[in-house]
Amino acid sequence: GNLGFVQDSMVTAHGKGNRAVNIILGDGAVLKNYGGMSAVYGTMNAHITMLPGSKITAPDVTDRAKSSTKPPKNETGPAGAVWLQGAEFIMNDGAEIRNMVGRAIYADGGKVTIGGTISNITADSDMGNGLKGIALHSRNSSDVTITGTIENITPSLSNSNIIYSEYSSFVLGATGLIQSC
Repeated sequence: GNLGFVQDSMVTAHGKGNRAVNIILGDGAVLKNYGGMSAVYGTMNAHITMLPGSKITAPDVTDRAKSSTKPPKNETGPAGAVWLQGAEFIMNDGAEIRNMVGRAIYADGGKVTIGGTISNITADSDMGNGLKGIALHSRNSSDVTITGTIENITPSLSNSNIIYSEYSSFVLGATGLIQSC
């Protein structure tokens, strides 16, 4: 039932058109073993930044699950370690999302810049939108740029992919690297 973990996110920022909200994970900051929907969640006019030396990880969580007790049952499921709905996410070189089951980034609109490392992510079919984009799922006019590294991503054996982009902009920059997936 995922009762030992927060259900929405560990850190949430709800920005508004006239009010920006900033979340900064500084050097040495670690969001560990999140449950529920995400580790960090931002909506419109929220700005989430992972500085070098910050980490999001969930090595002790071995399975993600959709709700089985609250209506509507089995509907959405977890989003990703970082969940955006029109927000901005900047992952600097030296920041990491690693060692977890589920999805690294779920961008439902907004801007994503991945300069750090996403590694050792294993797919889970209970994620929202299934197995579409284990490292990154972007949709609804998301603007994504990757200049960092995505590596060691383990998809399931059926109908999954590492990066999924639907109605979005996606750029793999000159220093961007996707390997061992």
